[in-house]
Amino acid sequence: MSLLRGPWYFLIPAAVPGTVGMVMCGVGFGMVLLFAGAANSTMTSYRQRRTPDGLMARVATLWSFATTLTQPLFILAGGLVATWAGTRMAIFVAAGVMCAAALLLPRPAASGAER
Repeated sequence: MSLLRGPWYFLIPAAVPGTVGMVMCGVGFGMVLLFAGAANSTMTSYRQRRTPDGLMARVATLWSFATTLTQPLFILAGGLVATWAGTRMAIFVAAGVMCAAALLLPRPAASGAER
């Protein structure tokens, strides 16, 4: 699911003026939200499945802390890119980072045997 979230961001900075651009943005945002919701649910389930019961609260707290800490840092980075290269380029860069980050996600073992 996370692999399908990032590419839709590219529709937003590629949008053209007028109705076609509005549709491009609407489809882009809509599909990002759809796949983000599915990916977030999937990743939460994955973390819960792979975490021992005694560590569940620690993992959930760390995840919440890490996302709360990193979001403002990425917003700041996006603002800097937008200042130097323009808003459209900053959104293209963000889309590229989203797609690249999805490649770091855990994958099932080749044998298909999971715990």
